[in-house]
Amino acid sequence: MTRLSFYILCRVRLECVYLFAFCFLSFGVTQAEILVVEIANTNDYLQSNISVKLHGNQITQQTTTDTTGRCRFYALPPGQYNITYTYQNQSTTHHNILIAPDAITELILTTHSAHHQINYLRTGTAHDITLSMLQKGPIHNITQWATSQPGISQHQNKLHFRGGRSEEVRIYIDGIPEPVSHQGQIVTSPTTANATHVTLVKSGFNAQYGQAMSGIIHVVTPHHPRNLFGHIEGHTDHPSGYGQNQLATTLGSSLFDHKIATIITTNWQHATDADPRHSVNVQENEKDLLPPTDFQNLSKGQLPYNSQTIYALRGYVKVGLFHNLRIQTRFTHNKQERQYYEHTYRYNLRHTPKTEHRTNSFTTQLHWQKDHTHLTARISQTTHHYHQADGTHFNMLFA
Repeated sequence: MTRLSFYILCRVRLECVYLFAFCFLSFGVTQAEILVVEIANTNDYLQSNISVKLHGNQITQQTTTDTTGRCRFYALPPGQYNITYTYQNQSTTHHNILIAPDAITELILTTHSAHHQINYLRTGTAHDITLSMLQKGPIHNITQWATSQPGISQHQNKLHFRGGRSEEVRIYIDGIPEPVSHQGQIVTSPTTANATHVTLVKSGFNAQYGQAMSGIIHVVTPHHPRNLFGHIEGHTDHPSGYGQNQLATTLGSSLFDHKIATIITTNWQHATDADPRHSVNVQENEKDLLPPTDFQNLSKGQLPYNSQTIYALRGYVKVGLFHNLRIQTRFTHNKQERQYYEHTYRYNLRHTPKTEHRTNSFTTQLHWQKDHTHLTARISQTTHHYHQADGTHFNMLFA
């Protein structure tokens, strides 16, 4: 089967999917391991301009602490390392520092300490996806970007961060959390067409610590200096037959010397076969048992009545009349319609279960910041409507 994809970014362009995926995943793996070393004396005063040497795993790197008393070693393969530094003409070495896969390890080394204690403050990974990567890559929503990272997977349309429980993740847009359903599940999956920057943060602990891992996805939307700006992006896989279609738009304007910004984003996704499974085959003797359309779709490898449609509308108003005070207001409307193919309905597929989930959310956030103090106040209201019924008699209760 031939699959044709095209992307509209004010022009049609063809990307080399496999080459990009290889380069992108290789970049994510080699850049994920970072060791941060902080050196302070016995009075907790940070020490700058101290030469620090790292060696192990056939790697030797040397750097100097900055004004914050920190230095960083990037792109370290997992394994054990030794850290050596010199303070007041006295050399000190810390042995067997473990760098875990896909993690950031942060250490504090205290000079002239009796035991030279090493404090493991945190492990984790924060991967930044820039605008150039968003525009060049054939990836169109946050879920796809997340699952292309090491340590994040997707099962039954739910995200898993490092083997943790599904949906233990929060999505933030410009610092405001996206609504979640009453079951704790993610309601929306923003498209990257409306983003200028995405940060994926996940735990770096190993799987034996349990399944309480979590993650954060932070999306930054456009902040254009122009008075009026817009963006449109779409893709389709026709004429392959799966019906994977998506269209995302952004329209915004800034007023009063860019002190007030208004942005409206829309997202429409439709998949005729939302979860293709080639293992579900059709036999020739079923030709008289199945409707002609269902038999034809199954013959092509497309599951009938396995569709999904998503509508999303977001409106933003950002007010920054004063340099230390910012007010953000956002309205979100999301509707998701999903019908599931079930093999038990094999010869009556039009009656397979159908669900409809609508969410309306209104959030206002005030952020005030001074040199050493900041205050954030947020008011949110979210309403959910969830309906599941027969795929044909969906709204006809008595039927």
